[in-house]
Amino acid sequence: MLEIFASVFPDAIPQEGLDLQDFYIQNRGQFWGLFALFLLLMICSATTMAIVEKWSFPKYMLNIGGDDIGFALALFLAKAKRMIFHGLMVVFFLFSIGNIWFYLTLK
Repeated sequence: MLEIFASVFPDAIPQEGLDLQDFYIQNRGQFWGLFALFLLLMICSATTMAIVEKWSFPKYMLNIGGDDIGFALALFLAKAKRMIFHGLMVVFFLFSIGNIWFYLTLK
């Protein structure tokens, strides 16, 4: 995940300055591509567990937790240039992640 966070900001700032929105749009493929790879690994992990433990299809769908939708959205954002899509999807991802963490309990 550190690679994803590091890809958001530039390695060096030129003397004339840098427009972060332009930088983000130019590097959106790297950022969202890494996020899509992360989600794909999560899907593969759940699929492996489902095969080994012989889960039913509904249990499998509950356990991937929308990662398949997130994967498709991340691939879309890797190509989309309009910032409105990026803003809406970031809000969606933050809500989704927050919603998942909200129901977790410590035992």
